[in-house]
Amino acid sequence: MFSLVFNRGTISCSRLSAGSTLRRWHSLTRRVNTRGNVPISEVEHVDCDVLIVGAGPVGLTLSLLLAKYGVTSTVVDKIECPTSHPQAHFIHQRGMEVFRSIGVANDIYDAVPPTEDWRKFVYCSTLTGAVYGTQDHFCSASSQDNRTDDYASDAIERHKGDTSSPCSVVHLAQDKLVRVLLQHATNNPFIQVKYGHDVNSYSAQSKQVDRATPEVCMTNQSDKIQAQFIVTSLLRGHETQAIDRSSVTSRFVIGADGASSTVRKLAGIPIDFATDKPLQHLLNIHFLAPKLKPLLNDRGMLYFIYNKAIVAVVVAHDLDEGQYVLQVPYFPPYQEFSNYTPAVCAKLVEDCIGHSDVDFEIQSVKRWTMRVAQARHYQTLRTSGSGGRDNVFLVGDACHEFPPAGAFGIGTGVGDASNLAWKLAWYLRSRDICSRDLLDTYERERKPAAEATARLSMANYHDVLDTGAVLGADASHLEMVLGAASGSWLSAVVPHGMLATMVTSALAVGRAQFELLLTPEGNPVGRQRLKRFTQHVSTKGLRLLYPGHDLGYLYPTPMQMLSSTMANHAKTPGDPVPQKTAGTYVPRLVPGARLPHADVAIATASNTDGVQSTLDLVNVLHPGQLLLLVWGPAGAALAEQRLGAVCVRGSPYHFVPVVLGGDAQVPRVHNCEEAIVGTWYDRGQQGGSDGQEPHPFTCGAEQGTEATAGGVTLVRPDGYICWAEVIRCCRRVCSLLPSKCFTLFARISSLVLQMCPAVTDEARDSSCDPSGCPSSSEQQLRAALHMMYRE
Repeated sequence: MFSLVFNRGTISCSRLSAGSTLRRWHSLTRRVNTRGNVPISEVEHVDCDVLIVGAGPVGLTLSLLLAKYGVTSTVVDKIECPTSHPQAHFIHQRGMEVFRSIGVANDIYDAVPPTEDWRKFVYCSTLTGAVYGTQDHFCSASSQDNRTDDYASDAIERHKGDTSSPCSVVHLAQDKLVRVLLQHATNNPFIQVKYGHDVNSYSAQSKQVDRATPEVCMTNQSDKIQAQFIVTSLLRGHETQAIDRSSVTSRFVIGADGASSTVRKLAGIPIDFATDKPLQHLLNIHFLAPKLKPLLNDRGMLYFIYNKAIVAVVVAHDLDEGQYVLQVPYFPPYQEFSNYTPAVCAKLVEDCIGHSDVDFEIQSVKRWTMRVAQARHYQTLRTSGSGGRDNVFLVGDACHEFPPAGAFGIGTGVGDASNLAWKLAWYLRSRDICSRDLLDTYERERKPAAEATARLSMANYHDVLDTGAVLGADASHLEMVLGAASGSWLSAVVPHGMLATMVTSALAVGRAQFELLLTPEGNPVGRQRLKRFTQHVSTKGLRLLYPGHDLGYLYPTPMQMLSSTMANHAKTPGDPVPQKTAGTYVPRLVPGARLPHADVAIATASNTDGVQSTLDLVNVLHPGQLLLLVWGPAGAALAEQRLGAVCVRGSPYHFVPVVLGGDAQVPRVHNCEEAIVGTWYDRGQQGGSDGQEPHPFTCGAEQGTEATAGGVTLVRPDGYICWAEVIRCCRRVCSLLPSKCFTLFARISSLVLQMCPAVTDEARDSSCDPSGCPSSSEQQLRAALHMMYRE
């Protein structure tokens, strides 16, 4: 248990400049910093299950996910009120699926700008000047994802033919996303949010408690001693008149406090950098220009600016509101952040806009260091003398950093939260049946995922550099200049001020060549560069959509995590698919994969038309339960055969069966709740000849060349498969059979499976782990259950 003590302080919103925004956030933070009708200044003690340090998108998402399972949390943040500075801005489909699961997706969609305003990347001289080229990410030629213009008509409506997810990608500034999440968090009775407080120390001590005590949170290996942790963290109030202390008591502490995480430092977790020095130092200038949109050369999400005065990127967060962020690289120690005065920043914005009649207002200026970094560990598991553990976990930027190319920041952090939330809920709410090893799987699943994302982000970063090189901005030339200036002999004899001038002059000379691009008709160099640039962008330019990585990433299987070779996971499915296939998603029914999306019809009290995604089915789960998804004529017999071998009366396993398809039956398996029965929605549109309807779950079959006679899968609360088995047959053969014959074939397969299961081992879809390690279906099932349940 963690007991956290903080100094109380009032909340100030004086940093928000706009009056209406100030009033809105002042009202909101008053609601945030109360518990019922009692202000923070009157609260002496707060009890919760989890303390989350950091009220950004990841911390708030984690609190909402925990609340879904009835787990209480307190979220604290050192800033005095939510920032209005836009930061990250793009959310991939998997992130939106998580938001859908906590009921905030529709509010996010309501806040998203029109898709026509952000479907492109624009390469240009200025925002209002010449266009060198564009990338439209919702056309198949550039997205490599076979998407059509139907998608671009509305970001909220799922485009025709996209069966990969019930959610679309969105472009939304992080401050607006936080506003949506914060509104839901403040209205949730399981969550408290406190601004103006920060952890600056904590200490841990353990005491032995009675085995039956409900507050016990950890046990030693012998199960003879149970220890209760009391961790005291001091949180400092930001107001100078901060008085008295009050305390927060929790069982877990989560560091969601960003790249400079205080929790990570206090926990003593080192961070490893992939490179000796940062990739870039960037100046982020947030400015408002509401009247700029009609003057833009094209509408887009990102504008890559190349002209003789500036090389930069502009993120257009909202064209209608005129919200922009200018990202300008600078080069310490020859250019320092302190050199960028308001006048200098205003000149940079003018050089970027390229139109003297456009009014703008700079809202804030921040600096950011781009780097690739990974925390050595994502959780602390320090065994104490009494056999307990110090339960501190890291999520989001607190445990991983990578370049923004690919826009994976929010999605990866939300993935951390989704993975951790259900495991904490199981441990807190179903401790009597939950395996003590379950929490250990968080790092073993999410660290390889972040490493894969870092590699893809770095590949994308080099794509950006290569694109600039085609236009003449070769990064290697810049490295030569900076390397020469930092040479030991030169820096020893030339004054620093003169070196800074030399670097600035060299950068100006390099930018001067972009004038050639403005008059390609009059010079062959500019014409040739633009021609090469057009070819480059169409084939190798920075992409926006990566469903193969976003939706198709595979966690290590339970068999792999139980293996003694798991420490060396260089070749496990936790590593990424090659970058060239990161844009192609192939649904798979294998352990470690996300459950494929399919529309199903199940009437519920909250969903009267009954149409939902297979991914929504896990929302019925309570802590300690798994989803048992069964389909096809042979599915029930397959479930009974496999689960019957491991599930007996008195075993700790709990399943919620969902039976899909009119030809499926309810399996008779121990430890099952009442079955939920539904059908595949609108399957007739996929039908074959003679009335035969190929099954929607042909996942893993090449180009849909196979049909399924039945299948069963166990799905975790986060929507990932922990075990699956499918009986397949050749679709071409099945299409020649009448519907009744196909059903008869499936039922015969079911009978054979019951009488002689070994005969079907080669005919079934393989349930061995995706790396090719041979293992029987029953071994996979036992491994999956062992990782989650106490035996």
